[in-house]
Amino acid sequence: MPPPARTLLLPLAAATLLVASTIFLFAAAGTRWRPADTSFPVPAAAFPSSIPVTADSTRELSFTDENGHPDDPSSISRCDPHHAAIRVFMYDLPPEFHFGLLGWSPPPPDGSSVWPDVSSGAAAAPPRYPGGLNQQHSVEYWLTLDLLSSSSPPCGAAVRVADAREADVVFVPFFASLSYNRHSRVVPPEKMSRDKELQEKLVRYLMARPEWKRSGGADHVIVAHHPNSLLYARSSLFPAVFVLSDFGRYHPRVASLEKDVIAPYKHLAKTFVNDSAGFDDRPTLLYFRGAIYRKELPYEDAFDYSKFSIFVRSSDAVKKGYLMRLIRGISEHQWTRMWNRLKEVDKHFEYQHPSQKDDAVQMIWQTLARKVPAIRLKAHRSRRFSRYDRKGK
Repeated sequence: MPPPARTLLLPLAAATLLVASTIFLFAAAGTRWRPADTSFPVPAAAFPSSIPVTADSTRELSFTDENGHPDDPSSISRCDPHHAAIRVFMYDLPPEFHFGLLGWSPPPPDGSSVWPDVSSGAAAAPPRYPGGLNQQHSVEYWLTLDLLSSSSPPCGAAVRVADAREADVVFVPFFASLSYNRHSRVVPPEKMSRDKELQEKLVRYLMARPEWKRSGGADHVIVAHHPNSLLYARSSLFPAVFVLSDFGRYHPRVASLEKDVIAPYKHLAKTFVNDSAGFDDRPTLLYFRGAIYRKELPYEDAFDYSKFSIFVRSSDAVKKGYLMRLIRGISEHQWTRMWNRLKEVDKHFEYQHPSQKDDAVQMIWQTLARKVPAIRLKAHRSRRFSRYDRKGK
C-alpha cells in the first residue's frame, strides 16, 4: 500500500512548484496563457510630432524654504526625501490618463485638481480599481496611490519630490493596463481606439518634456503590467524603465531584465491567514492553479526562490511519473523548512493602500532603487553629445 498522500503545495499554504518556462504556481496567480505577439511594435515615426503641453510639473510639494527650514508647521511631520530609498518625481498628467479612467473627475468649485485627495481626512475615498481579472494588473494604481500619500508618515521606500532634478526617477502615471482592458476596441464611428489615442498623446507629451530630453527617457518609469498594454507606444518609450509582468510579448530591444522590473500579479484568490496545518494534516499532495508562461520572477535579485519553491525543467516534467516521484521524495523536514520560508515572503506579494512595510508596493520601489546607479550611468552617457537646450539647468 502506498503511503497516504500529503499536501505539498498550496498557494501561500505550502511550497510552490515551478515548472520552468511553462508553469509558475505562486500565490495563486491565475490567468490564461496567450501566444506571444512576435510582431515588432509600431515605430516612433508613426506618431505626430506636435503636442499641447498642459500639465504643470512645477507646482508639486514644497518641503523646505530657501534656508532649509520647514516651509510651514505641518511640514515637520512630512517624510524627508533625503532619507528615502528612492526619490520620485511624478508628472501631473491630466486625469484622462489615470483616475479619469476610473470615472473620477475633479470636484467643484474650480474643477482644476489633477489628483483625488488620498489623505486620511479626505471627504471621499479615492476611486476603486475595478475587480475581476482587471485586478491582476492593477500595479499602476497602487504605485500611484502610494506616491500621492508618500509625503506623510508612515514613510515608505519612495517619497515624491517637487523638482525633477532632485529625483532619482520620473514616474509616468498612466494606467496603461486599465486603458487596454477598457478601451482597446474601436468604437464606431471612431477610427481609432481610445487606448491608442491615449498612447499617442502620452508619447507626444513625454517627447516634449525637458525631463525626458535631459535623460533621453532613461530615468522614467512606466507601468505596463498587462502584456498587451502600451502596445503602440513601446518602440518610442523603450528607453524608460518598464514595470512588467513578463517579457513574453516584448522585443528584446524594447524590454529586458537588465533595464526593467518584473512585478507580481495582484492575487485574485483569497490569502491564507494564520494557516498552521502541518505536514501530516494535509490530504492533498499537489494541485494546479494557473498556467502563466513566466520569463522571469519578481524580486529575484532580493531573495532565493529555491528556498521556498521547486523548479522543474519542462523536459523532465513531461516524463511519466517524474513529478510524483520528486514531490513524494521531499521529506517532512524539507517541507517544513520551505513552508516556513514561504510564510516569511508572502507579504512581499500583497498590494494594499496604505502600503505596508515590505509589501509588493515597497518591494517594487526597492527594486527600482537598486537600478538607480545603472539608470544614472545610462542617462549620463546619453548626454555626451546631446545638443538640447540646457537653459535652466
